[in-house]
Amino acid sequence: MKLNNPGASKAVLEGVDFGAAAEADFNAACDLALADLIGTVATVAARGAVTGTDLLMAYIKQLVTELQALDAVADLTLVDTTAIVAVTNALRVLTETGGTLTGTNAEQDLYINDAPDGIFIPCGIYVDFDLMAADDIAEVRIKYRIKSGGDMQPFEYYALTAADGGLANGLKGVYYPLTYNRYGVEVTLVQTQATTSYKDFDWEVFYLV
Repeated sequence: MKLNNPGASKAVLEGVDFGAAAEADFNAACDLALADLIGTVATVAARGAVTGTDLLMAYIKQLVTELQALDAVADLTLVDTTAIVAVTNALRVLTETGGTLTGTNAEQDLYINDAPDGIFIPCGIYVDFDLMAADDIAEVRIKYRIKSGGDMQPFEYYALTAADGGLANGLKGVYYPLTYNRYGVEVTLVQTQATTSYKDFDWEVFYLV
């Protein structure tokens, strides 16, 4: 059977009009053929690899289901990544600063963090006494503020005398460990005695921010 005019409002076979009933039967047959090929909303989703028997609707449902699963995985991955970024951003970074201080008979800051935003973690400070001469005397004090609005109070004191600060075995400098605090840390130096002139003291401090 074939239609001479598929666009006609009635089924026509070889120029013969079979009427509305024949047209309805033909259209119903076409609908059934289409459903046999594509499937319907009731078609069960396909699983696994493509077969020669599953309908198109089964594959569409399979794709939708798998895309939903992938979307859920992507959402979980985004959450995990956000958490990792948050942890990484919270990690403190080792930071360094330093310089050179010319000693005087007045106490001066080698290093100070006067008002940390929160818990502050200094690691330590290096001080070079290489330029000190025979009769030179230098004093180092490490101070902490342990309450809000309080004063910087000295907690450690070191006196260095003579060439190289009196250090033995060819040593030229000292590393002074510093500890964590909330309200401030200060390291000072005063050269209470100078042989011929006040000396320069190189220093370097490391801390976590």
